[in-house]
Amino acid sequence: MASYYAMKTIKKNDSNAQILIIGHEASDPYSRPPLSKELWDSSDEDLQDLMFKDYTGDKKSIFYDSSSIVHVKETDDLSSTDKVYFLNGSVSSIDTAEESIKLSSGAKIKYGKLLIATGGSPKILPVVKDLPKESRDRVMTFRGVSFYILTLKIDDFKKLYQLQQAGNKTIAIVGGGFLGSELAVALSKKGIS
Repeated sequence: MASYYAMKTIKKNDSNAQILIIGHEASDPYSRPPLSKELWDSSDEDLQDLMFKDYTGDKKSIFYDSSSIVHVKETDDLSSTDKVYFLNGSVSSIDTAEESIKLSSGAKIKYGKLLIATGGSPKILPVVKDLPKESRDRVMTFRGVSFYILTLKIDDFKKLYQLQQAGNKTIAIVGGGFLGSELAVALSKKGIS
């Protein structure tokens, strides 16, 4: 979300800005709040396309308008300024003197300006880390595909939705913050206690 809105603001102020977004997820940028709220009220058909009804009743996709976003590889030509480039990967180091980043693949990319929008990470309780694997596999954070991934993702929603669809009638939510409370309300609407 942060990279998408930063890109929109940069392009609004400088339409000739050349932008490369680097992210762990292969999907286009998307709105994360519906993953813990509106998507739970969607029909099975709408869920196939990750569609939801917003507060006005209009049907929307969780994906932002990405008509100008082009998925690229490290070796692709990134010289056009009328598109925004998206590279699926991660940065392993930043050299501010050289104004370059090094990707986990080893490739280097030069930059003029750099915005770091890494997000946060969920707190993994020590008791969960020490569980046997078969028990740990039944524990998930709603901010990552698996135990160590760090952001709220589409796959989190899908995994929890599948648990609910499989007939699980009880799901424990640890944490009463904003996200935990939203999930508790959404799951209770589905008959889960």
